[in-house]
Parts: sequence; C-alpha cells; structure tokens
Amino acid sequence: MATAPAQIRNPFRAILLAVQAQLIASLEWDAVRVPIVADDEADVPHLMGDQDVLIRVMGETPDAPQIVSAGRYDNRRERKAVIIMRSRVLLDVVGRSDIRLTDQTLGLLALEDAVCDAMELFFVTDANQDLIAAYPPRMGALSAPMRSRRHKEWVHSQFDLEVNYERALTQDPWPPA
Repeated sequence: MATAPAQIRNPFRAILLAVQAQLIASLEWDAVRVPIVADDEADVPHLMGDQDVLIRVMGETPDAPQIVSAGRYDNRRERKAVIIMRSRVLLDVVGRSDIRLTDQTLGLLALEDAVCDAMELFFVTDANQDLIAAYPPRMGALSAPMRSRRHKEWVHSQFDLEVNYERALTQDPWPPA
C-alpha cells in the first residue's frame, strides 16, 4: 500500500534549488540558462542563447496566526520567488511583435507555456520523495509581455511563485562544518 509523503522542515534554499532543478529538467536546458538572482531583470546579463528563465528571490511572510497558536512547533512561512521568462527573436517587422511572441521555439508565449507546465503540478520533494514545502508552489498572475528597458530586442514576462513551508529551526553553529 502506498503511503503519503511526509512533509519535513527545510530551509527555503532547498526548496529554491528544487524549483530550479525542475525548470532545468523540464526545459532540458543547461543550468546557466536558469540562474537564481537577486537583481532586477534589466540588470541580469543575457549569458547564453535566445531564451532564459530567471528565479528572483523575494521576501518572506510569517503565517502569524499559526505561529501565535503553535509557536516554534509549527513555524510556517510564505516566501515568493519571481519567475522571469526572457526571449529574443529578431524577425519582426518594425512596430510588431508577432514572431517575438508566437514563434513555436523562441517565442515568449511558448516559453511561458513550458514554464507554467513545469510549475503548475510540481510538488517540491527531496530525494526520498518527502515533501519539503507545506503545499505545492502556487503560481500568481502572469504579467503582460514587455520589452526590456536596456536590451530592446528582448521581451519578458513574469509571475510570482508562492511557496508555503515550515522553517527548519536549528541550534547548530553557523557556519556548518
């Protein structure tokens, strides 16, 4: 009889790395095309190819009612990462974006579909198939496609990926040995 996976406490970095690994595997890309960044989209250089996906780490919000009632025993948090999809196609007529958006392989809309497919049904698990997030990540609203402020040949869109998890509380010394 199959058992339900256990949900274990983890640091956010483990969840973030699992999201990155899921995108790399689903898109069948090199890791350099799916970087984890702290900078705004316009400040991250285009390092490889005509498409990439940035994972930008955002802030964290405690689940205040849960923490008040359960304290450190159930220390639930919500943290967001912005998933930014970027694509470059230089085949459009001036003033149009038909190909830039709809091309089957390099168009932004095709990239959005692939990334959304990778994230929509993704359960964040470790190597033992134990859940490392309290719930599957939730995709927020997808933004309208926009041209890059700095690199006009690039277009991008983004969505928030919301992750609920239990903070791994430890009294271990820092840094780890």
